[in-house]
Amino acid sequence: MIPLIADYRPTLMQATPSFWHGLLMAGWRGDPELCVLAGGEALPTKVAEELLRCCGSLWNLYGPTETTIWSLKSQITQAENITLGAPIANTRIYILDNEGHPVPQGVDGELYIAGDGVAQGYDGQPELNAQFFLSEPGVPGGRMFRTGDLVRSDAQGQLFFVGRKDSQIKLRGYRIELGEIERTLARHPHVDAAVVACIERAPLHKALAAFIITSEPPSLFEQLKNELRQQLPDYMVPTLWQRVADFPNTDNGKIDRKRLAENFVADSSLVSPQTQALSDTEQMLLALWMRYLPIKNVDPECDFFRLGGHSLLAVTLVAEINRTFSLRLDPEGHFPLLHTTGTECAYCTAIYHGRCRVSG
Repeated sequence: MIPLIADYRPTLMQATPSFWHGLLMAGWRGDPELCVLAGGEALPTKVAEELLRCCGSLWNLYGPTETTIWSLKSQITQAENITLGAPIANTRIYILDNEGHPVPQGVDGELYIAGDGVAQGYDGQPELNAQFFLSEPGVPGGRMFRTGDLVRSDAQGQLFFVGRKDSQIKLRGYRIELGEIERTLARHPHVDAAVVACIERAPLHKALAAFIITSEPPSLFEQLKNELRQQLPDYMVPTLWQRVADFPNTDNGKIDRKRLAENFVADSSLVSPQTQALSDTEQMLLALWMRYLPIKNVDPECDFFRLGGHSLLAVTLVAEINRTFSLRLDPEGHFPLLHTTGTECAYCTAIYHGRCRVSG
């Protein structure tokens, strides 16, 4: 694509932010005569920074296929202030709560789009049409499309993208907006891009996984965790982390979150080959850990919580340890046991089980 752009020297070009990011990562240096249109997914701050630096102008465009693609536009002049802008001509928008009532300024709500661009509906899908194509309030014969996107407005009438309503997940009783975590991560100077997904690989185990594009070593992840904890509730801090060179895309050029989650492999700093012979207790204990953690090979020098475990899962694991080793450990009282490394935990378990003695 880079040679094609160089040959044809377009003055106006539209693509998804993922595509623009790929061009920049491949060494594309931009063109001061090029007007860049970005749409189809959220525009990351760092991609906007690079495009503003190397191109003539940058526009953020928003709109689903059901409203004939673009419905909102915004010229971006500062990367730290990315908005969806305002409606294009012959387009009306509504920000509504779950009961269909307008939300106050600055409050998150679902975006509905009305106007000339709204499609007639999905062909042969009456149930979907009834769910997504609704009557426009106060406009006889008017129709509007329910986007499923959460937005909020400011005092100037500009819209800000919050996230997908269907990207909200429920984890251990908490409702979490994945986009909020991603935007917080993306603000870090050493994070080129970030995607967060919910992974469920083992019984009773759902965990947040962060996929990070960065040139920094894995030690960055601990720094990111600490900074997230200062800005977000602890339950919104991912427990699993993976460095990736790029994000897979769908046929439409958008980030394929499902494929990311399916292909998750913990960072090599958390998974390592066994460099020493393990005792029977160690092997049995690590086998239990792997039954509940979304990692196939567990480093015996890592602790259970760093590998993605959490308190609810720990209760189940301690119960399994009790059954396996015929112990009566109190789950809550023995959480510190799981904060040790696998080797240390196995040693303590052996002591509880009477397989070795404590000398001193």
